[in-house]
Amino acid sequence: MKKTSQSINGTSFHGHTIKATRQELIDALGDPHYTDSADEKTQYEWHFETNDGQVFTLYDWKEYYNHDANVELNWHIGGHGWMSTATAKEELMNQLACAAEALAIGEDTYVDDVDDPETRHWKGYATYLERNSYDDSDGQED
Repeated sequence: MKKTSQSINGTSFHGHTIKATRQELIDALGDPHYTDSADEKTQYEWHFETNDGQVFTLYDWKEYYNHDANVELNWHIGGHGWMSTATAKEELMNQLACAAEALAIGEDTYVDDVDDPETRHWKGYATYLERNSYDDSDGQED
């Protein structure tokens, strides 16, 4: 998962949300890419693409009050279809889990990915992946 340079035109909500605080998302994803949309329907928004290149957005749909960064909200995931937003949700949940573990073990500083300057990882990211490695072919832990 990384910040995208692809167009997000045509993305929409397909029923997938995640529950998180804005602070948890900032810890996991960095600062929002956009704030205060022109139509005032979102206050915070991120634009990413999944590991296989599917573009998606994450946003606080119609949360019209100025919510505290530590208030848990349902964040909408927008994409080009149900499957792409399901994939995005899975990757977002993994990213949130990585961030939570990294913060818990005191690895709360980011390092840039040398292969992709738009991607940041926690210093503890490799440790987290090593402890929680999964074989993607069957969804089972190694």
